[in-house]
Amino acid sequence: MNSIMKNLMYLLLVGLFIVSINSCTEDPIDTTKVPPTIGFVPTSGYITANETVDGGSTIKTKINATKGNSNLKLFTVTSKRASETAEKLVDFSTLKINGALANSNPTLILNQAQLSSFTYDIEFPTPVENDTITYYFEVEDENGEKDAASFVITTKDVRIKLISAAKLYNKQGPAGKGGLDLHTGASTGSMDATAELVDEGNNANLSYKGAFSPRSTETVIRTTTQTWDNLNNELSIETAFNDGTAATLPVVAINNKVYVIKSGIFYFAIKINSIQDNPSTTMFGDDYIEMDIKQKQ
Repeated sequence: MNSIMKNLMYLLLVGLFIVSINSCTEDPIDTTKVPPTIGFVPTSGYITANETVDGGSTIKTKINATKGNSNLKLFTVTSKRASETAEKLVDFSTLKINGALANSNPTLILNQAQLSSFTYDIEFPTPVENDTITYYFEVEDENGEKDAASFVITTKDVRIKLISAAKLYNKQGPAGKGGLDLHTGASTGSMDATAELVDEGNNANLSYKGAFSPRSTETVIRTTTQTWDNLNNELSIETAFNDGTAATLPVVAINNKVYVIKSGIFYFAIKINSIQDNPSTTMFGDDYIEMDIKQKQ
């Protein structure tokens, strides 16, 4: 075989070798990352969308997460108040997952049965004051891919403030003490615009009546069947007023008697502690009705 034929054979063999290599090359691997997904599970009694709630109440929601093409790794609950610029982790000591307190937040997903998908019942308390908070529920997989669901909670502050031992003095005593400001518990003049209640002074024999009335028609006093302890938030006081019975005026104070009062847009509850009818050696200045006051904080 001459040299030309040898060269041709050589080139042919090399070509066949290259073709055979190319024909054995594997198809390229798809490296596209498919992220996980997370969303709320509509359930009666659970929050899955924006809502207004009483401050300090417990939020209950149900979420479901499903992996993409990588196992699930972390679950995180964060919050952001309207007055703040950054998200914060919800305190894990108050966070419940499926009825049990969380060990941490973020929560590491270690249960093999939950690496592909999980459904969690989530519970945590809201702030007690008026606020608007966005809550985020985030899942992350082993590739670092994430997804999140969120809702906005508006909280209404329903706390009450207790003023103890406020005194409504005999209006026939020293000037400036015959009225009572229920907002502050301070004594005022019986004609003072800040007073909701005014004392009724003495009987004809100069004994102390131990009675009171509204200063103006803006203030309404009602009796209630609710106990003092049961009037423990704004709603309970308002409800007791709406369900109450108009008090006979003037109201003759009775020890431990509870009354509910509305003045303008404000609601109060009062409990009579004592009625002091002292000798008139100080121009009736030692006569007073002592009461505790509950009002919206």
